[in-house]
Amino acid sequence: MERIDVVDVVGRSSTIDNVNSQPGGVLAGHLTGYKTRPYRLYVLSVLLLVYTLSCADKTLTSVFAQPIISTFHLTDSQWGLLSGPPFAMFYAVMGLPFAAWADRSKRVGILAFCIVVWSVMAASCGLAGGFLMLFIFRMGVAVGEAGCGPVSNSLIGDYFKPAERPKVLSIWALGIPVGIVTANLLGGAIAGLHGAAASNGGSGTGFAHLLLGILGVHVEGWRLAFVLVAAPGLLIAPLVYFSVKEPPRGYSDPPTVTPQAAPGFVPSLKELLHKPAYLWVLLAGFQIALATYGVTAFQAPLLQRMHGLSAQHAAIQFGVPIGIATAFGSLLCGWMIEKLTPRYFSAVAWLPAIGAVAAAPFYLIAFHSTDLDQARIFWVFGAFFSHSSIGSQFAIGQGVVSGRSRAVAIAVVLFVTSGLGGSVGPYLLGGISDSFASFYLHSSSVAAGLSPHLCKIQSNLTSAQLDACHFASSHGLRDSISLIVCIFISAGVCFAMCGMRLKKDYVVGLK
Repeated sequence: MERIDVVDVVGRSSTIDNVNSQPGGVLAGHLTGYKTRPYRLYVLSVLLLVYTLSCADKTLTSVFAQPIISTFHLTDSQWGLLSGPPFAMFYAVMGLPFAAWADRSKRVGILAFCIVVWSVMAASCGLAGGFLMLFIFRMGVAVGEAGCGPVSNSLIGDYFKPAERPKVLSIWALGIPVGIVTANLLGGAIAGLHGAAASNGGSGTGFAHLLLGILGVHVEGWRLAFVLVAAPGLLIAPLVYFSVKEPPRGYSDPPTVTPQAAPGFVPSLKELLHKPAYLWVLLAGFQIALATYGVTAFQAPLLQRMHGLSAQHAAIQFGVPIGIATAFGSLLCGWMIEKLTPRYFSAVAWLPAIGAVAAAPFYLIAFHSTDLDQARIFWVFGAFFSHSSIGSQFAIGQGVVSGRSRAVAIAVVLFVTSGLGGSVGPYLLGGISDSFASFYLHSSSVAAGLSPHLCKIQSNLTSAQLDACHFASSHGLRDSISLIVCIFISAGVCFAMCGMRLKKDYVVGLK
């Protein structure tokens, strides 16, 4: 790529990419950001929309967890495997080459390409004819979505000045709760219109009858939902490609940061591994992701088993307010960090530490409450506090490296959190749930010879055995999910350790 030299008023020679560069504005980039404020807000809105679509797809799988479990006769371990590793690991692993590509090539084009890939594969999930096909299509979705986080973070780092990044990244991270709300609203609506098909394979009414008449086939609600969520991506991809401009690398960094050529992946990784603050935030993020992905994967099944809610009611009564709470948690934490940072530099780590520790007791009370209204209130507060760290993880990941390595730094964060944490969380929770369920079954006088798998597939069980299977399934899941959320306390300790080393490891600062 052609490069040009620009000399600023203090005689500093810097090298920037000749991509949409405006040499006269480079000098003030760390004070104003790239382009005009309205245009920066437009770009942020587009990136937020992209992230929302990505997160809506992830959440939709959990919204229809119980119908999918019923369709393929899955145990909790099998569901944990399907909802965790195939998506999370491919999402994380593919994020690394996408990040290296983004640090060297036009990021806007890469992002548009990723949107098309995941949209096509998400729609294919609705056509899956069996467990294996759904497994493969979920991996395809992960490959496409892998580029979203690193590329978007890299663009934000060059569009906005350092002081704004924690707040801006918290706004961008609203894609998670907004995606959650969108998936639950859509899932709840489809479950209501096509409720029988979504829950037990029956026939739908209204819109569903019309659709079936057009297609001439039976369509389950969860399959229809995947197609509807995927469709907007094919419209958003060209919007991103043609309306978002590529900013020069390091445009908004302060003059004290010396611009560098794009390093290789290995040098960037070595730089990151020598930053204790970065390692602590990785460990904290891993634990938070492990717990949150586990809770999200089994949230709807727990409500349906313990409280008898339908997929529609679980989505509307719990999924929507929980999604809104996560939005407020992320946004409020980002705003508070911006206000506190001038006096307390490490607020970007200490506030998430407090939030993580506070989340655990709220979740525990919610899971063990027999009153639905009380459970909802405490669940909402648990989600509020547990999601307060999202923007901070990205801000710290960006802050400890130069602008040329930001995509790699964020890709590693996503690999450890979304990849490892997202893989381990659901599968670990599902395995523990089956173990607890087996314990309850073996302790039963009427179901001692049954296992969680036999409870799913045997049709000749007595009513007493069916009751014992239901009790084991519901209470086993409740006990396992309660155990998992205690990890939030350990995550809070890791954020506190990060805060102790943060000032020394930061490269660009927050002021």
